[in-house]
Amino acid sequence: HVAGIIAGKGRKFSGVAPEAKVIAVQVFSIIKSPFCVFSTLKLECISAFTSDIIRALEWVYEQRRFYKIAAINLSLGVGYFEQPCDDELPAFSAMARLLNQSGTAIVVASGNESKTMGMSWPACATEAISVGASTLDDEIAKFSNSATFLDLLAPGLNSHAASVLGI
Repeated sequence: HVAGIIAGKGRKFSGVAPEAKVIAVQVFSIIKSPFCVFSTLKLECISAFTSDIIRALEWVYEQRRFYKIAAINLSLGVGYFEQPCDDELPAFSAMARLLNQSGTAIVVASGNESKTMGMSWPACATEAISVGASTLDDEIAKFSNSATFLDLLAPGLNSHAASVLGI
């Protein structure tokens, strides 16, 4: 969805940067766990391990020699933090700092749990650009997490995305 909002090309409408290119990096795995209560799969759900997220950031950093990567989108999150959380996962904060210094911004969804005083990790990291959802009337979407340290709001309710495939 986010890739379509940014780089999509459609017949009826296009993204905000339709000439941008997208590199997809998979960080999710199917896991077996009794904690997969919201899954339609039996005791299986989709989750992203922190180690896979950090390894993906390392891979993107390595690719800077071949591509000019302006930004990384992380539409994922876990937990709830009422203040910046850099000490929680110093490996992520260090990698995010390195990417920022090399000119690649990390843009992270604030979370969708309707929290008004905090955000999910990794949006709570100071090196990330945290983004909450707004309505078309420029109000914070009811489902969006927000906090005093939230960086941006962007349309996330009733928004349209153009296909990155051009269809």
